[in-house]
Amino acid sequence: MTIKKLRHSCMAIKEGALTILTDPGMYSADETKSLTGIDVVLVSDEHQDHFDIPSVKMLLKNNPGLRIITQQAVNKLLADEGIKSELLLDKQSMEINGVKIEGCGVKHAVLHSSIPQSDNTGYIIADRFFYPGDALTIPHKKIEVLALPAAAPWLKLSEAIDYALAIKPKICFPVHDGMSPSPFMAKMIGMVLEKNGIKLILPDGEMEV
Repeated sequence: MTIKKLRHSCMAIKEGALTILTDPGMYSADETKSLTGIDVVLVSDEHQDHFDIPSVKMLLKNNPGLRIITQQAVNKLLADEGIKSELLLDKQSMEINGVKIEGCGVKHAVLHSSIPQSDNTGYIIADRFFYPGDALTIPHKKIEVLALPAAAPWLKLSEAIDYALAIKPKICFPVHDGMSPSPFMAKMIGMVLEKNGIKLILPDGEMEV
């Protein structure tokens, strides 16, 4: 599996003959506007940093046959734009070109007790890689590679570290950091995780995992 982090929570993941793009949001619009060779787009969350309608439309234009897989709220927003998508919810799975994709999680992390939680579905790819979206969902199976949310209005540094320690993947790398990219924060996370046998990778181009 190869993973290229584009920006924030947007990643291009190649497994076998399948290329998957996650969460084309407003922070990654420049990186995705000319992308080709994408087979599947996974959208975890309806918020603009994960889901940008103009970016989705450009991806559909440049990638004939593109399949969009998502949760209920995004599915409805796409339908309102006349765009077809497929639902993949918590503990559901599908296989595309021999690659298994599973939904994992139901709700966005809590922002405040007065703010209703929106939908959020993370994705497990090929039984190895987990991207949780905007949540700290513990996957229902052991995974090897974790895309770790590192900076968010709903997240403390200690929570990100404890989340990785609870899952204990072999490898993790920071995502959800487009609003406040911080090499210092990543270094602090890595110091703790590597003492606990978890390798932290700072994405620089395409990673093979």
